Amino acid sequence: MEAHFIDAFFIGFLAGIIIFGFVTNSQGFLAIIPLFLIYLFLKKPKQHEAMKREFKNEIYNKSGISTV
Repeated sequence: MEAHFIDAFFIGFLAGIIIFGFVTNSQGFLAIIPLFLIYLFLKKPKQHEAMKREFKNEIYNKSGISTV
């Protein structure tokens, strides 16, 4: 659960960097870096959920229990 708070903090921090860049008229290529990092932070929970499902299926398959 703590990882979600850390991810939310970094997303907000990176969004602040983008907003500061637009306010100071320094928009350009450097705004792409925080956007890419925000994308990675948003994509990470989906990857964790997929890995959890795979591990759960593997454990159930080894023990002979159906996942249905």
